[in-house]
Amino acid sequence: MAAKGRLVFFSGPDGSDEGMPFVVYDSTNGTKVFEDSYHDPGIFNSKEDNSPFNHIRIFDGTNGQFHLKYLRVVEANCDMNLEKSFCWEPLRKRLELPTIQMPVCTGYEGVSTHWESAVAYAVEVTLFPRPVIEAVPGPTRCWPVD
Repeated sequence: MAAKGRLVFFSGPDGSDEGMPFVVYDSTNGTKVFEDSYHDPGIFNSKEDNSPFNHIRIFDGTNGQFHLKYLRVVEANCDMNLEKSFCWEPLRKRLELPTIQMPVCTGYEGVSTHWESAVAYAVEVTLFPRPVIEAVPGPTRCWPVD
């Protein structure tokens, strides 16, 4: 997928919930540094916008530090279409999302039963000394899981 400094990025062959898995290895010792799932609207033919989170961005920091910015994909463990604020408030708190407003979910057209939601939200990840994921202001999206 990419390389930056001593880091090598690999993406999975297939994703789920409109998320693409990826893993980061340190090429100096072959150890896995981090793994997660990101949403890239171009891959899934979703509506594109000019968000800086539309692809994984890799930034060099000081003292060999690296930061990533992307839309992280997780399962909500509830239906944001039918359960709305009952689902959103606990999820927002669990993910420590800075935004208060619930996103408008897409892809539920014709779905009349309970269907768990996937959520993509903006994060910045600091990789060293151990990975730390922090929700940051940015787009939040939701849709039914695969």
